[in-house]
Amino acid sequence: MAIKKNGFIPSSAPEELKRVFEEVATGWGDAIQDIEEFDVIPLKGAMTNEVFQINWPTNHGDLHHKVLVRIYGEGVEVFFDRDDEIRTFECMSKHGQGPRLLGRFSDGRIEEFIHARTLSASDLRDPEISSLIAAKLREFHDLDMPGLKNVFLWERLRTWLSQAKKICSRRTAEEFGLHVLGEEISILEKELTRSYQEIGFCHNDLQYGNIMMDEETRAITLIDYEYASYNPIAYDLANHFCEMAANYHSETPHILDYRIYPGSIRTIPVSFAIEQQIWRSAEDSPPRIWHLRGLISLGCMHAGNEHSDAEVGQLLANVEKYTLANHMFWGFWGIISGHANKRVQLLGVCAAEDSTILDGRKNLIGKGCSGVVYRAEMPNGELIVVKKLWKTKQDEEPAVDSFAAEIQILGHIRHRNIVKLLGYCSNKSVKLLLYNYIPNGNLLQLSQSNRNLDWETRYKIAVGSAQGLAYLHHDCRPAILHRDVKCNNILLDSKFEAYLADFGLAKLMNSPNYHHAMSRVAGSYGYIAPGKFPN
Repeated sequence: MAIKKNGFIPSSAPEELKRVFEEVATGWGDAIQDIEEFDVIPLKGAMTNEVFQINWPTNHGDLHHKVLVRIYGEGVEVFFDRDDEIRTFECMSKHGQGPRLLGRFSDGRIEEFIHARTLSASDLRDPEISSLIAAKLREFHDLDMPGLKNVFLWERLRTWLSQAKKICSRRTAEEFGLHVLGEEISILEKELTRSYQEIGFCHNDLQYGNIMMDEETRAITLIDYEYASYNPIAYDLANHFCEMAANYHSETPHILDYRIYPGSIRTIPVSFAIEQQIWRSAEDSPPRIWHLRGLISLGCMHAGNEHSDAEVGQLLANVEKYTLANHMFWGFWGIISGHANKRVQLLGVCAAEDSTILDGRKNLIGKGCSGVVYRAEMPNGELIVVKKLWKTKQDEEPAVDSFAAEIQILGHIRHRNIVKLLGYCSNKSVKLLLYNYIPNGNLLQLSQSNRNLDWETRYKIAVGSAQGLAYLHHDCRPAILHRDVKCNNILLDSKFEAYLADFGLAKLMNSPNYHHAMSRVAGSYGYIAPGKFPN
């Protein structure tokens, strides 16, 4: 979907997104004249998804409607089930605990825009804000959500450990000690399940970026429920306390500052304790222990009961122990997401560009005017395509232009019918472009084979190719001209879905060299469409 003022939303289904937008706007009584005139503002802070604020004028002209568009991140299906996350989101909305779901499309959704600010790292340690978070968290834990109310933590840890072992090389697995962590998970589970613990619906990712506050009403809203599930409440608190020591906008976002970690009784914010119905005896100096009273969400207590120092001490001890599980949780997340993010692995391909990975006939896919194309295998077994551009003399620039064009074009677009650029490598000796692997060859190879295709399959290929071109011409701002559409550059997957490829000759319509470019011959020399030849 193209947006003139602020770029575009990188959805792989722009037509579907437009349709859902129109349904939302129509439901609010707005007549959409030109959806491409909407204001789009990218929002920062999301770690898994891409998030945008969309504004458009109402029929009254003096007001604006706002929504939030969330484009789902890639490779996250290993962490959670998207359908489960959607059901949780809808249920939270019904409980009045989060934004309303306004519409869905294949790779994202449209949500109610919350007029509130996202908290910062320092906000978590503000006494007033901490008390508001504590009260909201108590409500969250008491939610009656559908499905089984079993602890999900240990199953998830074991699943993620298994996944980490699959994708890591032997050396990496040894460095992280993955071979012993299965036993440590079992030891930790046994230790922490010896005594009764209160189970509640836990957020499991309560970092400051997932907490919003209305500055006028001081209302707190918890957002992003990808990892939410039933768990021991002590675990959710352990996670939140770890997040108090984090700052993801610092120069070292991966390092926790344990000087401000609130894991001990002495450093838990008093306001947090009060809102969770914890109070400290006046004679405790230094504080001996905090008592609980009333209805709280901090552990295994029930409303109206008095609780001993031993009970409270056990709860706080459990929170401390659950920090170990929390470190495992996000440690596995980091390992898996690092490998799911292909750019990390692609560095290895670039480093090995002179090795047998990019040599040998078994990996060679084909050659073209700008370079040679290989198939390469990632450490996790996934196949990718590596395009190695021909080396040129210093006074020759076509290969350099082709390289820059593909990065500029494919680096900023995403569509289901356009090949995906995963990364690139550029130095004095080599220039590599890396793409997702499309297993069924190209349309030319298919047309020259003896394979018979039914009309439905042929129609699917034609429509897919046309949708990719329509996206480039009408949905991208500035519009993009491919300038070399031919059978060789239409790739097909195992289901005969078409993908446009090879953007080395593509040009942005507003490029300063656009008019000059149009005066030159573009395309492949010597190419004539097969249909021009008589049988």
